[in-house]
Amino acid sequence: MNALALLAAACVAVLAACAAEEPRHAAAALSARPLLAAQQCGRESPQPRALWLDDQAALDRAVRRVRRNVIGAPPPPPVDFSREAVVLLELGRRPTAGYQPRLASRLLVLSGGNALLSVSLSSPGAYAAQVVTSPCLLVAVQRGNYDEVEVTSTEGSIRVRAARIAR
Repeated sequence: MNALALLAAACVAVLAACAAEEPRHAAAALSARPLLAAQQCGRESPQPRALWLDDQAALDRAVRRVRRNVIGAPPPPPVDFSREAVVLLELGRRPTAGYQPRLASRLLVLSGGNALLSVSLSSPGAYAAQVVTSPCLLVAVQRGNYDEVEVTSTEGSIRVRAARIAR
């Protein structure tokens, strides 16, 4: 009987330890979600950049600029700025329509005060028109204990940072 009680107590202790670990892992798993992707965002420079958008007014300005040549496009999904911020990734001028930025992962990885966001830029094996484009991607990112978002491409060609705006 004592061995059975000892075994039961050990199982309860292990389960309690596992349950205590769960919130720490859950807190580190921040999310990202795509809001809008476009092929012609108007950035003339060939250099990519990322911008931190901290409120609805900044998002509205960015969407107007990105969609200035689009008629009747639906608005992007709503953003709760008390829980999320938005990162605008602009790839800059590109020589083909083959650059279509999208999230490679919907998770932000926290590392040393930064949130790492991974994007993919193209569809492997796809044919693309030879036309100058200026693609971009708007991403809602969950707020957390980080000061900037570092955006990297899975292809290794993009590495830019969007710093949180100090208030």
